[in-house]
Amino acid sequence: MAPATPATPHSRDDRMKEDDEEDMEGGDRNQSCFKCTSKGNIFVCCECTIDEDDLMLPFQTERTKLRWVVGPYWNMLCMTYAVVITITILVYMTVIPRREASEIAVGLTLSAMTLLFLSLTAFSDPGIFPKHTRPKGPNWSYSGQAQSFRPPRVIYCRECKLLIEDYDHFCPWSGTVIGGKNLKFFHCFVSCLVLTMMYDAVLLILALADQRSDDTETSTSDSVVNTGGLFAWGGSGSH
Repeated sequence: MAPATPATPHSRDDRMKEDDEEDMEGGDRNQSCFKCTSKGNIFVCCECTIDEDDLMLPFQTERTKLRWVVGPYWNMLCMTYAVVITITILVYMTVIPRREASEIAVGLTLSAMTLLFLSLTAFSDPGIFPKHTRPKGPNWSYSGQAQSFRPPRVIYCRECKLLIEDYDHFCPWSGTVIGGKNLKFFHCFVSCLVLTMMYDAVLLILALADQRSDDTETSTSDSVVNTGGLFAWGGSGSH
């Protein structure tokens, strides 16, 4: 029986390469969740490894990383917050303060949901894909910009300088890239924003119509009073 061939330095290097950045991303499950670091142009505020049994979330299906991040265009995100909040205050505090309380409550709820889904879109992990020094499947290709191998549907984002799973587009208004993990939040944000704008427009039209009706009734009442006074003055003058 031939003796076993000892491991060569080359084979050891190959095994070490297998434990590349995706294994480093696994990390220690007992480490603190609050981990301030940067990945490309994205700033990671919080990073935890969770299981289905640890935390029941509708968008978690396996052991994975839960990240809360801030995108590179955070200044545009602040502008989006300012625009939504300012318009809401102007509409509901100055333009239509005399509407029914239930109508105002519905509008404010839509505005709050818009801000909620904007925050989930901006601060949740868009689908950051770790770098791989070797392909893990037959369909993997090499990205020169990312300097990493990647599977299909993983695309390099130039603004974030990262590989993103199921890349959709980069949204400057949310300050971050839209990928597979935050795409559903982005769709909810856009839907709530459109509904809020349509609802506010309807309330504004109704408020203006009521104001015009009130002005018409006031003018009619003033005309009747003036006409009655004129007849009374004429009658007294004839005597």
